[in-house]
Amino acid sequence: MRMKTKFVWLFLILMFFIPNAFGMDSLRDALGFIDRGQIHEAMQIVYEFTRNKNYDGALTILNTILEKYPFSPERTHVMIQKAAIYEKIKQFEDAIKQYETIITFDPSTYDDHPYYSYAQFAQLRIEYLTSKPVWARQSRDELFTELKYAFSAFDLEQIRSLLKKGDCYIGTMFSEPFLTNSDDLFLYLKDASKNSNWSVNEPVEIWEDQWALKIINWKDSHYPNFDLLYLVVKEDLFGWEWGEIIFSKSEWMKE
Repeated sequence: MRMKTKFVWLFLILMFFIPNAFGMDSLRDALGFIDRGQIHEAMQIVYEFTRNKNYDGALTILNTILEKYPFSPERTHVMIQKAAIYEKIKQFEDAIKQYETIITFDPSTYDDHPYYSYAQFAQLRIEYLTSKPVWARQSRDELFTELKYAFSAFDLEQIRSLLKKGDCYIGTMFSEPFLTNSDDLFLYLKDASKNSNWSVNEPVEIWEDQWALKIINWKDSHYPNFDLLYLVVKEDLFGWEWGEIIFSKSEWMKE
């Protein structure tokens, strides 16, 4: 009798936890939010599903939003998230289709990103997905070793080959970076080579789990008040990749 009681309790516990483990309750919540026009709340569940790798659930929510609100000002943001999930599951052609559709939209009909153009981002992401990823390395240390050599010697050809294609970023520490393309970023670095006083240091962790190669005594006309340059590397679709630079000040790092 005691064994039967334990079995019943175990069954009830599993019945309670299994729906939550697979996101069924959250999916129902998201669909309810969509019915009430609460897209922002539904998108929070999309982000949660994506973090937990419940990509089918996230795509179900995104598709439902687009079907129910095809002319919503938020539709481009929804499509960007949909393309990002297709990238994660290696369905690059589907991701590209999302980006191509965004490029055709009239910008006056949707809410754009506060820091850059969704159309520009979509175009650059297509370039990234359709380029041969010769810039990617299998390990972070391998990429840092090659970056350190290239910048120590200021080997422009090697620097260009290590810079990813597509969406790249330039910014200052503690602020939102702005979107640029790899050609413009390379030309900026090439112009800065006129300053011969800087030197390459070891890689550092600038934020939690965010690593960069540190260059000290960096000076140029575009950012005259900054003396540190960080080459930020991230693990993306093809391996470890470099496509972002961040400017900082020595005094900030001492605080």
